[in-house]
Amino acid sequence: MYRKIMLRIRSLLVGAEDVVHVVVAVFLLLATVGILLQTIEGFNLRDYHAIFNLINNALLVLIIKEILWTIIKFLGGREVTISSFIFIGVISAIRRLLLIEAGLPGNHNDAQPFGHVIELGATAMVVLILVIAFYYLRKASNVPQVPQCDFCDKEVKQRGRTE
Repeated sequence: MYRKIMLRIRSLLVGAEDVVHVVVAVFLLLATVGILLQTIEGFNLRDYHAIFNLINNALLVLIIKEILWTIIKFLGGREVTISSFIFIGVISAIRRLLLIEAGLPGNHNDAQPFGHVIELGATAMVVLILVIAFYYLRKASNVPQVPQCDFCDKEVKQRGRTE
Protein backbone atom coordinates (compact mmCIF):
# COMPACT_ATOMS: atom_id res chain seq x y z
CA MET A 1 0.00 0.00 0.00
CA TYR A 2 2.76 2.45 1.02
CA ARG A 3 4.77 1.63 -2.12
CA LYS A 4 1.72 2.16 -4.32
CA ILE A 5 1.08 5.59 -2.76
CA MET A 6 4.72 6.58 -3.18
CA LEU A 7 4.72 5.50 -6.83
CA ARG A 8 1.57 7.56 -7.43
CA ILE A 9 3.12 10.62 -5.74
CA ARG A 10 6.29 10.15 -7.78
CA SER A 11 4.22 9.90 -10.95
CA LEU A 12 2.40 13.14 -10.10
CA LEU A 13 5.67 14.93 -9.37
CA VAL A 14 7.20 13.75 -12.66
CA GLY A 15 4.11 14.99 -14.49
CA ALA A 16 4.31 18.33 -12.66
CA GLU A 17 7.97 18.61 -13.62
CA ASP A 18 7.07 18.05 -17.27
CA VAL A 19 4.39 20.75 -17.06
CA VAL A 20 6.92 23.20 -15.59
CA HIS A 21 9.35 22.44 -18.43
CA VAL A 22 6.64 23.00 -21.03
CA VAL A 23 5.59 26.31 -19.41
CA VAL A 24 9.22 27.49 -19.30
CA ALA A 25 9.67 26.48 -22.95
CA VAL A 26 6.56 28.48 -23.94
CA PHE A 27 7.81 31.54 -22.03
CA LEU A 28 11.21 31.25 -23.71
CA LEU A 29 9.52 31.02 -27.10
CA LEU A 30 7.43 34.12 -26.35
CA ALA A 31 10.55 35.96 -25.18
CA THR A 32 12.31 35.00 -28.41
CA VAL A 33 9.44 36.32 -30.52
CA GLY A 34 9.46 39.55 -28.50
CA ILE A 35 13.21 39.97 -28.92
CA LEU A 36 12.99 39.37 -32.67
CA LEU A 37 10.08 41.82 -33.09
CA GLN A 38 11.85 44.49 -31.05
CA THR A 39 15.04 43.99 -33.07
CA ILE A 40 13.22 44.26 -36.38
CA GLU A 41 11.30 47.33 -35.22
CA GLY A 42 14.45 49.18 -34.14
CA PHE A 43 16.69 48.14 -37.04
CA ASN A 44 18.37 50.83 -39.10
CA LEU A 45 21.42 50.13 -41.28
CA ARG A 46 22.75 53.64 -40.71
CA ASP A 47 22.75 53.39 -36.94
CA TYR A 48 25.76 51.68 -35.31
CA HIS A 49 23.84 50.93 -32.13
CA ALA A 50 20.99 49.30 -34.08
CA ILE A 51 23.45 47.01 -35.89
CA PHE A 52 25.14 46.16 -32.59
CA ASN A 53 21.71 45.49 -31.07
CA LEU A 54 20.84 43.19 -34.00
CA ILE A 55 23.99 41.10 -33.45
CA ASN A 56 23.54 41.09 -29.68
CA ASN A 57 19.91 40.00 -29.94
CA ALA A 58 20.73 37.34 -32.54
CA LEU A 59 23.20 35.81 -30.09
CA LEU A 60 20.61 36.02 -27.30
CA VAL A 61 18.13 34.17 -29.52
CA LEU A 62 20.78 31.47 -30.10
CA ILE A 63 21.18 31.09 -26.34
CA ILE A 64 17.42 30.76 -25.89
CA LYS A 65 17.24 28.28 -28.78
CA GLU A 66 19.89 26.13 -27.14
CA ILE A 67 18.02 26.18 -23.82
CA LEU A 68 14.80 25.25 -25.64
CA TRP A 69 16.57 22.40 -27.42
CA THR A 70 17.85 21.15 -24.05
CA ILE A 71 14.29 21.17 -22.67
CA ILE A 72 13.02 19.34 -25.77
CA LYS A 73 15.74 16.70 -25.39
CA PHE A 74 14.88 16.26 -21.72
CA LEU A 75 11.15 15.93 -22.38
CA GLY A 76 11.87 13.48 -25.21
CA GLY A 77 13.87 11.25 -22.91
CA ARG A 78 17.16 11.97 -24.62
CA GLU A 79 20.36 12.46 -22.70
CA VAL A 80 21.13 16.07 -21.79
CA THR A 81 24.86 16.66 -22.17
CA ILE A 82 27.19 19.30 -20.85
CA SER A 83 28.07 20.38 -24.39
CA SER A 84 24.83 22.39 -24.65
CA PHE A 85 25.78 24.38 -21.58
CA ILE A 86 29.33 24.94 -22.82
CA PHE A 87 27.87 26.20 -26.10
CA ILE A 88 25.61 28.59 -24.14
CA GLY A 89 28.65 29.76 -22.17
CA VAL A 90 30.61 30.46 -25.36
CA ILE A 91 27.78 32.49 -26.87
CA SER A 92 27.26 34.39 -23.60
CA ALA A 93 30.95 35.22 -23.33
CA ILE A 94 31.03 36.38 -26.96
CA ARG A 95 28.02 38.62 -26.26
CA ARG A 96 29.93 40.06 -23.31
CA LEU A 97 32.99 40.62 -25.51
CA LEU A 98 30.87 42.54 -27.99
CA LEU A 99 29.36 44.60 -25.20
CA ILE A 100 32.78 45.50 -23.80
CA GLU A 101 34.23 46.21 -27.24
CA ALA A 102 31.30 48.34 -28.33
CA GLY A 103 32.04 50.66 -25.45
CA LEU A 104 28.42 51.63 -24.99
CA PRO A 105 27.80 53.99 -22.07
CA GLY A 106 27.71 52.13 -18.79
CA ASN A 107 29.65 49.10 -20.03
CA HIS A 108 32.90 49.91 -18.26
CA ASN A 109 34.19 52.20 -15.56
CA ASP A 110 35.94 55.26 -17.05
CA ALA A 111 37.75 55.87 -13.74
CA GLN A 112 39.90 52.83 -14.55
CA PRO A 113 41.00 53.34 -18.17
CA PHE A 114 42.49 49.86 -18.54
CA GLY A 115 39.73 48.09 -16.63
CA HIS A 116 37.81 47.35 -19.81
CA VAL A 117 40.97 45.97 -21.44
CA ILE A 118 41.48 43.59 -18.52
CA GLU A 119 37.83 42.57 -18.66
CA LEU A 120 38.12 42.06 -22.41
CA GLY A 121 41.17 39.82 -21.95
CA ALA A 122 39.56 37.82 -19.15
CA THR A 123 36.39 37.28 -21.15
CA ALA A 124 38.43 36.25 -24.20
CA MET A 125 40.22 33.68 -22.01
CA VAL A 126 36.84 32.33 -20.87
CA VAL A 127 35.80 31.94 -24.52
CA LEU A 128 39.06 30.17 -25.35
CA ILE A 129 38.78 27.80 -22.38
CA LEU A 130 35.15 26.97 -23.19
CA VAL A 131 35.95 26.35 -26.87
CA ILE A 132 38.83 24.05 -25.92
CA ALA A 133 36.57 22.22 -23.45
CA PHE A 134 33.88 21.87 -26.12
CA TYR A 135 36.42 20.53 -28.62
CA TYR A 136 37.82 17.92 -26.23
CA LEU A 137 34.36 16.94 -25.01
CA ARG A 138 33.24 16.30 -28.60
CA LYS A 139 36.46 14.47 -29.38
CA ALA A 140 36.27 12.32 -26.24
CA SER A 141 32.59 11.43 -26.56
CA ASN A 142 32.87 10.72 -30.30
CA VAL A 143 29.49 12.42 -30.84
CA PRO A 144 28.53 13.13 -34.46
CA GLN A 145 29.20 16.75 -35.43
CA VAL A 146 25.71 17.21 -36.88
CA PRO A 147 22.88 17.01 -34.32
CA GLN A 148 20.38 14.24 -34.97
CA CYS A 149 16.70 15.08 -35.28
CA ASP A 150 14.32 13.20 -32.99
CA PHE A 151 11.40 14.21 -35.17
CA CYS A 152 12.93 12.39 -38.15
CA ASP A 153 12.64 9.01 -36.42
CA LYS A 154 9.53 7.00 -37.20
CA GLU A 155 9.29 5.56 -33.70
CA VAL A 156 8.76 7.92 -30.79
CA LYS A 157 11.02 7.01 -27.87
CA GLN A 158 9.45 6.67 -24.46
CA ARG A 159 10.95 8.55 -21.53
CA GLY A 160 12.24 5.56 -19.62
CA ARG A 161 10.53 6.55 -16.37
CA THR A 162 8.50 4.05 -14.41
CA GLU A 163 5.11 5.36 -13.52
